[in-house]
Amino acid sequence: MAENIDADGEEIASDEIRELRRRFLDERRKEINGGTYDRRDVDRFEKDDHYVGLFLKSRYGNVGDALTAVHTSLEWRKQFAIADVREEDLRPQFESGLLYFHGRDREGRAILWFVGRLHRRDASQLDAHKRLLAHHFERHCAENPREQLVVAMDMHGAGLANLDMDLVSFMVSCFETLFPHMLAYLIVYDLPWMLQAAWRIVRSWLDPRGVDVVKVVGRKEIVSYFDAENRPEHMGGVDAFRFVYRGPEERRKVTFADSFDDTAQSAAADAANVEYSTPANENPPPFPGFDGAAAPPTGARRRGRRKSVTGPLLVISPGTELELATDNAADSSEAITLTNRSEKAVAFKVKITSPQKYRVRPSSGVIQPGASADVTVSLQSGFSSVARDKFLIMSTELEERQPSADGLAAAWNNASSVFKHRLHCRARPIADDAVLPLDRQVSKLTDQMS
Repeated sequence: MAENIDADGEEIASDEIRELRRRFLDERRKEINGGTYDRRDVDRFEKDDHYVGLFLKSRYGNVGDALTAVHTSLEWRKQFAIADVREEDLRPQFESGLLYFHGRDREGRAILWFVGRLHRRDASQLDAHKRLLAHHFERHCAENPREQLVVAMDMHGAGLANLDMDLVSFMVSCFETLFPHMLAYLIVYDLPWMLQAAWRIVRSWLDPRGVDVVKVVGRKEIVSYFDAENRPEHMGGVDAFRFVYRGPEERRKVTFADSFDDTAQSAAADAANVEYSTPANENPPPFPGFDGAAAPPTGARRRGRRKSVTGPLLVISPGTELELATDNAADSSEAITLTNRSEKAVAFKVKITSPQKYRVRPSSGVIQPGASADVTVSLQSGFSSVARDKFLIMSTELEERQPSADGLAAAWNNASSVFKHRLHCRARPIADDAVLPLDRQVSKLTDQMS
């Protein structure tokens, strides 16, 4: 019997989960009582089956090997104080643009970019850079506990001075032990010939079964992993994104549109599109709708001005309609950007009336205060009718910043108030100069003549 099924479809046997948990609590009782581990991590290991299962998956089901990995990871987490690393303490490192989340791969996984040319080997900064890296991994695992991520090491323009073997070694340990089963794969792009010998050393550090997750690619191969809208221009893509760091306070600010001519009309339409689940003897809370200028989505192309709506927990962009191309032979993707405007963490779920037509990544998660999450919606090829489809975005406030999987499920079940917002789908008008396959052109002419 399977206790959990992960985002990658792998089953985790419940008896193995129970065995690993029992052995750890029994065999490491001295360390647990002696303060070797952070009590928060021990509590999570005791309650969260999915978390326990990740250690098993990272060790290919070997309970003994997984037991060693649990000890190593939890001991490091206490020594590193990873749960207490704050973004504010790493502002200079964030501002450097060395590391940031942006976009998604072809399977809808979040991409963490490491810009090699911006890194300089400096022993005095090694600890800060380790904390920056670990903070990003911790943030992803907290907000998307069931989603793997992709790390893209962009080595375009890098040289020997940019290669830091100590930092790379730490990154490898994060992938293999400290954050188990977090990495889907690692892209190394445009590795200079002078660094190839050093990279062979790095590969030797990896578990033989884990070497396959490392993809050393160039401009030709990268297209298999990232589409054009998620590739920078120097990779042959069309993404002109340039990272600019905004701190937590700046991200909490709401930017309004330049024109407010239709604000009242927009607010009324937005308010009518919102539901609240509240006790029967209470009235729904007021909804201050507005016509806002949304931030560009990271997982899909932004098309013109996107109207946003704001509620008590989330700012949602687009707020009323999601446009999807229906005349393409390939999948059509767009992003819904969710921004947490609450002082607490917010859990969200995305549901669709026609799940057979769409891929939604991630379909659920946790957003920390002031942070944003991009939900990539992909209409699969072969489906052309979207007019009656709707998305339901549900959100609820959490008391814990980083709840376990079981704690998150309990929070949804016991939520006293759930914010619901509906988005309608609309077919995007095809551009006049777009080139359709011949059979599509014939079909379109036939429709126009009938």
